[in-house]
Amino acid sequence: MKILVILPQIETLGGIERLSLDLYHSFRNMGISSDLLCLHPSSQNYSENCSARGFAININEIIRLKMPVSPNLFDVLITIYRLRKFILTGCYDVVETGHLSSTFITSFAIIFSKVRHVVGIHYVYKKNNDNSLKLFLYALLIKYFSWKVYCVSEYTKKMWCEYSSMKRDKIHVVHNAISDKFFLNSDSLLFNDNFGLSLSTKILLFVGRHDSEKGFEVIWDSLKNDLINLDLAIFYVGDVNLFDIIGTKRLEKLKREVENSQLKERVHFLGPRNDIHNLMALSYMLIHPTRREAFGMVIAEAMAIGIPVISTDVDGLSSLYSGSSIEWIPPNDVEKLRIAVFKYLNLSTDARNGIIKKNKDFVLRFQMHDRVNRILKLMSLEEFS
Repeated sequence: MKILVILPQIETLGGIERLSLDLYHSFRNMGISSDLLCLHPSSQNYSENCSARGFAININEIIRLKMPVSPNLFDVLITIYRLRKFILTGCYDVVETGHLSSTFITSFAIIFSKVRHVVGIHYVYKKNNDNSLKLFLYALLIKYFSWKVYCVSEYTKKMWCEYSSMKRDKIHVVHNAISDKFFLNSDSLLFNDNFGLSLSTKILLFVGRHDSEKGFEVIWDSLKNDLINLDLAIFYVGDVNLFDIIGTKRLEKLKREVENSQLKERVHFLGPRNDIHNLMALSYMLIHPTRREAFGMVIAEAMAIGIPVISTDVDGLSSLYSGSSIEWIPPNDVEKLRIAVFKYLNLSTDARNGIIKKNKDFVLRFQMHDRVNRILKLMSLEEFS
């Protein structure tokens, strides 16, 4: 079996891109013939970017089709033609996609061929919110031209069934997985950056895209008056989504407020990092105030590292993580978030260690080899059970 993993871009590595890279590397390590293809052009330093994010990518390892980032109809048609020619002449048996644009292009590129298309749904689609013509066509293509479809949670599957009108028995659930390094004993003492904080300062960590769906500004709004008295600091880690105007304006407003306050040394915007596992080990807790989420990979990563988690209960997250010791709060509720933080700060050492152990045991179900094996089963000609 020869496999092609397709992702749209590699300039910024979000959750789907990281999963694609992990999947590709897992296949290669297992001795499975596989290649990695990127639709959009990449800058000369894209391999350095991957390396800086913890992925060892050779500059010649990724096949690039060089479709413009904002393509017109002619660009799309040319890309479909090139991709079809590449897939058929390369004699690929299976193609895996997990992003809207790569799924869209691939569906047309392999239509009426014998190539099996395995599609991952990593987003919670809702009819009231996601009603564009492009998304309607996207759903039709997956419904009628994909080989197998998997969703990252039962709730994501439920919502995709409603959105696409696909039958439930045609869709499988394959949970996301976290990198093996998060299960190792990360050592916060190895973290050499100097943030000008005392050893007693408790770090509240946010990891994710800085956009309107992630609710990053809620942490500041909730705790800005308590940072000095409680000796707290906030670390914001992640890429800026420049295409999200609302999120960009909220981030600019937040940075202005921090800059104009007396708290600049207690709020740090760290950008994308390759040492998130060490940052988590350094932190007192993870705060995930998202407004929309299919899986919440950073939640699982923090649990594996061994720090408590506060998260908003949206899109079935509490059901997905049922049996763990996450503190759930409503979205956009600054007071409930503040109460949850105070609750964790007042825990005894034994109570905190009990939460950490329970979460570490729970998150073992999200290991990478389980996800890879389940996707391989989907890719085969055997029926998936």
